[in-house]
Amino acid sequence: MISHYKRCIARVAVLAVICAGLQSCSDEDETDGVRLPVLYDVVEFTSQSRTGTVFTLWRPGADEPVSLTTDSPVIDASAVEPGESVFLAYTPLDGIAYTSGAVSVSNYGFVNNGVLQKSDSGVPEGWDAEPVYLISLWRAGGKVCMRLRMTYDTTPRLFALVVDESTAGDKYPTAYLYHRRPDNVPNFSRQYYAAFDVSALWATPGCKGLRVRVANSNIPSLDTFVIENPRPVAAEPSKD
Repeated sequence: MISHYKRCIARVAVLAVICAGLQSCSDEDETDGVRLPVLYDVVEFTSQSRTGTVFTLWRPGADEPVSLTTDSPVIDASAVEPGESVFLAYTPLDGIAYTSGAVSVSNYGFVNNGVLQKSDSGVPEGWDAEPVYLISLWRAGGKVCMRLRMTYDTTPRLFALVVDESTAGDKYPTAYLYHRRPDNVPNFSRQYYAAFDVSALWATPGCKGLRVRVANSNIPSLDTFVIENPRPVAAEPSKD
């Protein structure tokens, strides 16, 4: 049985205008005769006020984040909670990528946000019954992010990153990307982004990282990924 794993994909559509590759530079804006690239990244929505919006960006595997700010509100705060991730199309106003500073936001799309779940019965049964087409997987601060293609469906599905409770005490616990639709009817695929908060696991003494299993239809042999804990906490010495 999976504890609290029924995480539905409710906001699955990435806006078509920003469906370009992650961290790619394509469309360009022109400011005072200088052509600046539009960047595409999964970022965390930090805060918003009348004077602007703040995002936190973790480059893949980076130990420290950068802060992106706007001079006006740009997020529908009724649809995104602080701390959740979004897919952002933006331009650094100083022209320097991946450094803290002011940005101009072209658009944004929803990301499927979740928290690492636990399975109290070992490996979650049926986790690999419906594979996904994994394009990339990376650590962004306290989150494990993924870019993938999945079969389109208008009905809610089960989609979660579930850790095998029996491995919780390991230096590298094993988690499984659990994906199941209620009816396995063939359909076209669509691109999605997902961000799973694993920060609670990172704070576990003795945890050096996380082993992630994915039923990967893109490269079936590439189904196991190891994400290192950015700030491992030493385990307490045994009293035996």
